[in-house]
Amino acid sequence: MTERAEGAAVMINVTAAPNSGKTALTEYLYSYYLNRGLQVARVKYPVYRPEDFGAIDYEDTGKRINAYIREGNPENWDVRTAQQFYAKNRIYFDKTIGIWRREKDVIISEDGKYTSIIWGPIMDSNLKKKEIEEWNKDIIEPDIHFTLRGPRLGGIEVVHKFENSGEWERCRQAHLSIATDLGWRIVDFNKVDGEEEIKKETARVAMEIINASEPLFERRKII
Repeated sequence: MTERAEGAAVMINVTAAPNSGKTALTEYLYSYYLNRGLQVARVKYPVYRPEDFGAIDYEDTGKRINAYIREGNPENWDVRTAQQFYAKNRIYFDKTIGIWRREKDVIISEDGKYTSIIWGPIMDSNLKKKEIEEWNKDIIEPDIHFTLRGPRLGGIEVVHKFENSGEWERCRQAHLSIATDLGWRIVDFNKVDGEEEIKKETARVAMEIINASEPLFERRKII
């Protein structure tokens, strides 16, 4: 049950390098808050199928981004064009985020505009951080950001343009750098063997995020 002012949903974001455990982590957070009786929404960027959330994707950005990443780039986008479409994908979905902020207690988001700010210049050195920031300047900002520090955990998608780019370590370091610059929480996620140990490590990391986020729930009277 909840007591809160309208518009007070807590938005928690996890942005990290690919294959760092963030999807399993956000799934854990989603289930945890549901089990506390809260109204929870979860989104992973880019949003390939906004219609699944009742959102309108005005330029089919989700399908077109997926084709760029996984289907050989049929529209022959350069990195600049791709990043402009990533920004549009977020902007269009922000209408849904705005609804969730009014109607939900918790929003769990994975990746987002900082993913572009990091990956854009890695994939094209002529693309400047300030340009990407400008395209994404009106995106709703999460209340608290986390990134993950640890080794690559596996699960590489071979056809994925970024996961298979050979730039993973550079991407990881860029996440840690931007987290330090912007005051994000950095959480260690260790590589362990065995299904049960992986579950325990995911739960441990999730509890760090939950405990760090708890003051936001207290201030907004989400109980």
